[in-house]
Amino acid sequence: MTIERYRGLDLNLFVVFDALLRLGSVSKAAQSLGRSQSAISHGLARLREHYGDDLFIKTHDGVQPTQHALDLADAITRFVSHANEALLQHAAFDPASSSRQITLALNDVGELATVPPLLLALQTEAPNCSVHVIEAWGDDLDAGLASGAIDVAVSGPLNTSANVLQQKLYTHGYRVMVSDECPLENTITLEQFAAMQHVAAAPSRSYRFTVDDAFERQGLHRRTIVTTVHALTIPHIVRMSPNYVAVVPKRMGDTFTATFGVKTLRPEFEMPQLEVFQYFHRRVKTDPFNTWLRAMVYATFNRHADLHVAT
Repeated sequence: MTIERYRGLDLNLFVVFDALLRLGSVSKAAQSLGRSQSAISHGLARLREHYGDDLFIKTHDGVQPTQHALDLADAITRFVSHANEALLQHAAFDPASSSRQITLALNDVGELATVPPLLLALQTEAPNCSVHVIEAWGDDLDAGLASGAIDVAVSGPLNTSANVLQQKLYTHGYRVMVSDECPLENTITLEQFAAMQHVAAAPSRSYRFTVDDAFERQGLHRRTIVTTVHALTIPHIVRMSPNYVAVVPKRMGDTFTATFGVKTLRPEFEMPQLEVFQYFHRRVKTDPFNTWLRAMVYATFNRHADLHVAT
C-alpha cells in the first residue's frame, strides 16, 4: 500500500480509531475525545469505507475490533502516540480555564489522604476541573495509564511496566489503633502488641510491601483474625473488642480516633514505614497537563506532610 491511498484521508480519523480500540465503546470514545457519539459513528463509517472492512463490530457492551482492525492497530496507535508527543510539547495548559476531568487511581486510604487536600488546591488553581477516582492495579493500571484513561496513580511500591514512571511523594508513617475500651493507655509494648488479636488490610497483589514483611524482620508473627481489602472498615472492626488491634496509616488513625470509638497508642518498638509514589506513563512525561497535575499532587502532599509522617 502506498502513501497515495492516504492523501484523501483525514488523519484525525486515526484518533477515533485509537479511542475505539482503547475504550471499546462509541460512547466512551466520544466522551474521551470531547465529541458527540454521532461524530464518532460518522468517523467510523469513513474509516470503514476507506479500509473496506467493518473494523469494529457492535457487541452487547460496546464494540469489538475485527481482525483487520487488529492488524492495523499497532501502526495506528504508534502514529497517534508519536503525534501526541510531538504536539503536546508545544501545547499550553491553562488550569484556570480548564474544565478537564482528572482521573486518579487510588485505594480507599489513598483517597482519604489525597482527595481532600487536592480539592482544596484545585479550588484556587483549577476551579472548573473535577476529580474522578478509580481503583485499578496490575495490568489494569498499566493499561489505564498507557491509554490515558488514568492520569496519575498514588500508591506505595508497585510492580509496573517499564513505561510507567514514578516520583516519590513522601514516607508514610503508621499508628497502632485499638478500641476505646482497651485498658492500655498512651503506649504499647511489643509483647502486648503480639498478644492481641490483629485486624489487617491486605494490599493489592501488585503491591511490593506489607506491614507483616516489616514485622517479620523483627521476629514478630501477628495473630491475624480478619484480613480485609478495605482499610476503612478497620476502625469499625477494632472498636468491637478491647483485644483487637490494627496497624493503620497515620492519616487514617488521626482521622478516625475522634469519631469511631477507637484510639491510637505510641509503640515502644520499631514501626514500619512506607514510601509513597505517584505513577504516570512515559508518554505524558512532558505533557503540559500531566506535568501540572503531578506538580499539584507533589506540592499538596509536601504542604500537608504533617498529616502523613509519623513522629
